[in-house]
Amino acid sequence: MRSIIECIPNISDGRRQDVVESVVAAVRGSAGVRVLDVQSDRDHNRSVLTIVGDSESLPAAVLALFEAALAGVKPEEPVYPFSRQLRQEAQQALERAGRGGR
Repeated sequence: MRSIIECIPNISDGRRQDVVESVVAAVRGSAGVRVLDVQSDRDHNRSVLTIVGDSESLPAAVLALFEAALAGVKPEEPVYPFSRQLRQEAQQALERAGRGGR
């Protein structure tokens, strides 16, 4: 029986709809994964996605999300906190999928 895993990544952008849409599109382009919800908060400049998938599909979707999110970061924005949060989300998804990571 397949296990379904829920992942709730957040990105440091809730104001630029084009960035949020590109991240969501990257996840939706991953086979075996569904986007259940997307919430953006302009005041706090954060977006939270709720995605589900099996242990085979979800890690690839989280990495696609990571790549799309990094592509949306402006050079003058601080990259480290943004990428650290996504890296933690990816690591947690891999651990839940039983793939370890690092």
